[in-house]
Amino acid sequence: MRKQIYSFTLICTLLAFANFAYAQNPKTNAGKLNNKAPQGYQAPTIPNPPTQSPVQNDSLKITNNAPLNQEKDTSQPSSTPIKNNTDGNHILFNLGLIMGIPQNQFREVSNNDLSIGVGLSVMYNFMGTDQKEKSPVNIYLGGTFEYLYFGGESNTGSYDYTDYYYPAYNFNNSVTTNVNVNVYSLLLVSRIAFLNGPVIPFIEAAIGGRSFDGNEKITAIQTQTLKPGWSGQTYAPKQQDFNKNLESDITGSYGYGGGLLFGRSNIHLELKVMYYRGTTATYIDNESIKIDPITSKVTYNTKTSTTDMIIPQIGISATF
Repeated sequence: MRKQIYSFTLICTLLAFANFAYAQNPKTNAGKLNNKAPQGYQAPTIPNPPTQSPVQNDSLKITNNAPLNQEKDTSQPSSTPIKNNTDGNHILFNLGLIMGIPQNQFREVSNNDLSIGVGLSVMYNFMGTDQKEKSPVNIYLGGTFEYLYFGGESNTGSYDYTDYYYPAYNFNNSVTTNVNVNVYSLLLVSRIAFLNGPVIPFIEAAIGGRSFDGNEKITAIQTQTLKPGWSGQTYAPKQQDFNKNLESDITGSYGYGGGLLFGRSNIHLELKVMYYRGTTATYIDNESIKIDPITSKVTYNTKTSTTDMIIPQIGISATF
C-alpha cells in the first residue's frame, strides 16, 4: 500500500510542475505601437505668433495672471482602495469521512479490523490571495481532529421481580450494556497545495497523538405496573446511566500523504490518503468482549502492538 502512496505523491508532484509551467507562459505583446520616428525625419517648426503692444486703457487691465477661459478642476481622486494581493482565502475548513486500515503489526494483532469515523481540519494559508493571478504555491498550517470507531459489543437483558413492600405492583428491570472501542486523534498538520485551478494537487504531513479508549455504558430502565385487581398510583419508567472507562492508552503518531481538490469556487471536493506511523498501545480485543445476559458483567482481553494505519478520506473543503 505504501508503494501506491509513493506513486500517488509522485503523480501529484509531476502534475504540479506541469501546471506551473503552463501558468508561467507569458502573454504575447502583439498590438503594441512603435513610437520611434523614422530615420531622417525632422518635425516641422511652428512659427511664433506676432506680438501686439498692450492696451493702455486702465479699465481693461487684468490683474489675474490666470487665463480668462480656464475651468476649475473639480475632479476628485479615486477613493477605491488598492487591494493587497495577500488578502482573502486565508482559512481552509475541511470535514470528511475517514477509514482506519491497520498496517504491519497492528494489522496482524487486531485481525485487520477496519474502523470508520470523521475528520475535521482547520488550517491557515500563509499565501492566500483574492486576486485573479493567484499564488502558484499555497502553504497551510493548522490542526486536525479525528474520531475512529473500532467496534464493540452490546447486550440487553430483562428480568421481573416482586417487592414485598409494594405487593400491588409488578417490577421489571431492563439493562442494556454497551462496550465500545474508540480512537481520538489530535494532530498538527502542514499542507502545500500547488497552483489554483479545477484540479489542485497537494502534499501533507502531520504529527501528534492518539488515544485508544475502551468504554462501558450501562443503561438500566425500571418499570412499575399495577397488578390486576389492585388500585393505586401509576409511575413513569425510571432510567439510570452508568459509564465506566475500561481501558485507555495514549500513543504518538506522525504521517505523510497527499490528495487532490476538485472545483473552481471556494468549495472543493477533497480526496486524500495518509500513512501514519504509531507507537505501541494497549487496547481491548473486540472479539473477546463478553457480556453476561443475567448479571451484565463484562469480561474482555487486551492486546498490545504498534498502531500504524493508512487513513483514506473523502470530504468537502471550503476557503474563506
